[in-house]
Amino acid sequence: MAIVLYHHPFSRAANTVWMLEEVGVEYELKLVDIMAGDQKKEDVTKLNPMGKLPLLVDGATVVTESAAIGLYLAVCYAPGRLAPKLDDAARGTYFRWSLFAPSVIEPGSMGQGRQLGVSRRLRRLGQLRRHDRDDGIGHLWP
Repeated sequence: MAIVLYHHPFSRAANTVWMLEEVGVEYELKLVDIMAGDQKKEDVTKLNPMGKLPLLVDGATVVTESAAIGLYLAVCYAPGRLAPKLDDAARGTYFRWSLFAPSVIEPGSMGQGRQLGVSRRLRRLGQLRRHDRDDGIGHLWP
């Protein structure tokens, strides 16, 4: 059974589709018209009561939130290639950087950065990234 991704172009699904392509799994896209309120219909809310997209269904597993979906796909379908293996000491650093973009960088690129103090945080990004080059994840991220 192929993975199913419920999405809409306004739902931050592009990075999820990119990750599906990177891991090389078969998947089906189901467009949900959020302008018509279709994300609040039962076929979506039974999978995600919050009615948010993107939403990934992999057999009996349901994953919501684009960052969580990306991590799920990397860990389950590309360990050692797109994510550190379970016993890799760099796993914590990998998860930190995987969540940094959607929680710090994306809000800044969507006009919310000033309110959230993103520019101040991004000044530290260079320092953090230089530190992590020696943290064992350099082979995963350039």
